[in-house]
Amino acid sequence: MSAPVEIARTIQNYGLWSTLGWADIKFRYRRTMIGPFWLVISTGVTILAIGVLYAGLFRKHTADYIPYLACGMIIWGFINTTIVEGCNVFITAAPIIKSSSIPLSVHVFRLLWRNAIIFLHSFVVILVAWTYYQWALEPSALFAIAGLVILGVFLFGLVLVLSIICTRFRDMPQIVTSLLQLLFFLSPIIWTPSQAMRASPIVWLNPFYSLIEVVRAPLLAQAVDAREWGIAIGSAGLILILGLMMYGRFRRLIAYWL
Repeated sequence: MSAPVEIARTIQNYGLWSTLGWADIKFRYRRTMIGPFWLVISTGVTILAIGVLYAGLFRKHTADYIPYLACGMIIWGFINTTIVEGCNVFITAAPIIKSSSIPLSVHVFRLLWRNAIIFLHSFVVILVAWTYYQWALEPSALFAIAGLVILGVFLFGLVLVLSIICTRFRDMPQIVTSLLQLLFFLSPIIWTPSQAMRASPIVWLNPFYSLIEVVRAPLLAQAVDAREWGIAIGSAGLILILGLMMYGRFRRLIAYWL
């Protein structure tokens, strides 16, 4: 069975990986009073503290800066957690992989579904920010859904690539984590790019900026340049093709690397 066919059948068998993803959430937050909303509270407090401080440093109104920061931080949290956990997705699932014949892609979809649920919980922070600041919402905000689909495709392809590399070379997860910390500061999440800075390689050569912007800008009733859509779609397509090629080539060796 080819890799695309296997993945297509895994998508159809959504009951398996969605149930496993929910079980992960329940196991992680069992015996807690408010479960994953602890993450919402901690994220909200962090955004509020950073927002008040940096709005003063950057000389921006909190009504403009905090919604921008909240959207960026929530989206980046989804990206960062998915990539970091994706590096070890097969290593973590080693007992299951060695004892059953379920497709390896099940574990990737399980990871994405679990983090999508956490992202939806964290989205409450954006709703609270909107309730307080009441910025304009346009029908174009629905384009954020398309942005999330593109981001999900990109993360799926990237997890396929990194999970295979990190299973073979166990030093790679630490390298990826360090690179993500650097990318956080190089991406317009805390800081906002001016028109002049948009021409800088730090911005237009950074696919994460475009991937974040196609989700964040519609939520803030801002227009998204066609270039950002093009970079986001192109990045998602390229990394998906690379992920499928690597998965098709190395999936039968993963069990021997564990």
